[in-house]
Amino acid sequence: MVGDGDTDVDAGNSIILHIGHLAAHDPTLQQTAKLPAGHVAWRPSAFDPWVIEPWAYADDDQ
Repeated sequence: MVGDGDTDVDAGNSIILHIGHLAAHDPTLQQTAKLPAGHVAWRPSAFDPWVIEPWAYADDDQ
Protein backbone atom coordinates (compact mmCIF):
# COMPACT_ATOMS: atom_id res chain seq x y z
CA MET A 1 0.00 0.00 0.00
CA VAL A 2 1.19 3.46 -0.79
CA GLY A 3 -0.29 6.19 1.35
CA ASP A 4 0.33 9.70 2.48
CA GLY A 5 -0.07 8.90 6.18
CA ASP A 6 -2.87 11.40 6.49
CA THR A 7 -5.75 10.61 4.14
CA ASP A 8 -8.14 7.83 5.15
CA VAL A 9 -8.14 5.35 2.26
CA ASP A 10 -11.74 4.45 3.09
CA ALA A 11 -12.93 8.02 2.57
CA GLY A 12 -13.32 7.67 -1.21
CA ASN A 13 -9.99 9.40 -1.83
CA SER A 14 -8.32 6.34 -3.35
CA ILE A 15 -7.38 5.44 -6.89
CA ILE A 16 -5.63 2.43 -8.38
CA LEU A 17 -2.35 3.05 -10.21
CA HIS A 18 0.26 0.79 -11.71
CA ILE A 19 3.50 0.94 -9.69
CA GLY A 20 5.34 1.88 -12.89
CA HIS A 21 3.32 5.10 -13.11
CA LEU A 22 4.17 5.94 -9.51
CA ALA A 23 7.88 5.24 -10.08
CA ALA A 24 7.85 7.39 -13.23
CA HIS A 25 6.48 10.26 -11.15
CA ASP A 26 8.86 9.61 -8.21
CA PRO A 27 11.95 7.57 -9.18
CA THR A 28 13.01 7.31 -5.51
CA LEU A 29 10.25 4.70 -5.06
CA GLN A 30 12.60 2.29 -6.82
CA GLN A 31 14.69 2.34 -3.63
CA THR A 32 11.90 0.39 -1.92
CA ALA A 33 11.75 -2.37 -4.57
CA LYS A 34 13.71 -4.86 -2.43
CA LEU A 35 11.93 -4.07 0.82
CA PRO A 36 12.25 -7.18 3.04
CA ALA A 37 9.05 -8.99 3.99
CA GLY A 38 7.65 -7.65 7.26
CA HIS A 39 9.20 -4.21 6.83
CA VAL A 40 7.81 -0.79 6.03
CA ALA A 41 9.40 2.17 4.23
CA TRP A 42 8.38 5.68 5.14
CA ARG A 43 9.68 9.22 4.98
CA PRO A 44 8.45 12.51 6.40
CA SER A 45 8.40 14.13 2.94
CA ALA A 46 9.35 13.39 -0.65
CA PHE A 47 12.61 15.25 0.00
CA ASP A 48 13.72 13.03 2.90
CA PRO A 49 15.50 9.67 2.64
CA TRP A 50 13.50 6.46 3.08
CA VAL A 51 13.44 4.95 6.57
CA ILE A 52 13.11 1.15 6.46
CA GLU A 53 12.15 -0.67 9.63
CA PRO A 54 10.32 -3.79 10.81
CA TRP A 55 6.53 -3.52 10.77
CA ALA A 56 4.23 -4.69 13.55
CA TYR A 57 0.63 -3.81 14.26
CA ALA A 58 0.25 -1.95 17.56
CA ASP A 59 -1.43 -4.91 19.24
CA ASP A 60 1.37 -7.30 18.09
CA ASP A 61 3.70 -5.73 20.66
CA GLN A 62 1.60 -6.96 23.59
